[in-house]
Amino acid sequence: MNENQFIIIQGPTKYFGDIIDCYKNQPNVIVSTFNYEPPEALSKLSEFFLTVTIPFDFHPGLGNLNCQSKTTSAGLYMAKKMGATHALKLRSDMIVSNVPEFMKVLQQKPRLSFLAWHYDGYLVDYLNYGPIDEMIEFWDIFAVNSNFAEKNLMNHFYEVKQEQNTTFENIKTHVDFFLEDLIKMDIHIYWLKYNIDISEYYKHECYKYK
Repeated sequence: MNENQFIIIQGPTKYFGDIIDCYKNQPNVIVSTFNYEPPEALSKLSEFFLTVTIPFDFHPGLGNLNCQSKTTSAGLYMAKKMGATHALKLRSDMIVSNVPEFMKVLQQKPRLSFLAWHYDGYLVDYLNYGPIDEMIEFWDIFAVNSNFAEKNLMNHFYEVKQEQNTTFENIKTHVDFFLEDLIKMDIHIYWLKYNIDISEYYKHECYKYK
């Protein structure tokens, strides 16, 4: 893992034990969550990681988009302050089978990178990686409307990129994908909340990555 790579784990602390077990031996890990989370969880996490907490004093947004963007942004800004040039953002209910190898894979991705593209027209944003300033720009969103979260994120993405062509072929000129790398390297990402391995999304036709 490059010394300027950071990992931002954002969201609730329900799975704090799994987070600790998975990431405790990794450098540059920041946990970004809310200040109302259980004190025991926050205390334990703080023993292993830099923990950033923010107040929940805003509209959560449809699909809790604003909760995700606010905690992600807080972690990214802290990482930049600490010298990060690149960052991986992932949900706090996801663990990676081989974190060092995954970070090596991501080092080869020069642009914003995502797991895959969903055929409904959005980037799968459970976790993503990229240059720190581009990550900050991507997650700088606050939305209170009737659009689902992924739609709001994509509208923001197109605005940032000043892009009107929303086809998958054009999206590939702006971002990279790492689902194929997970398959090749036998790296698994487990979504604890739903008890699924998202590295097996390649089996579903609704996801594209090459």
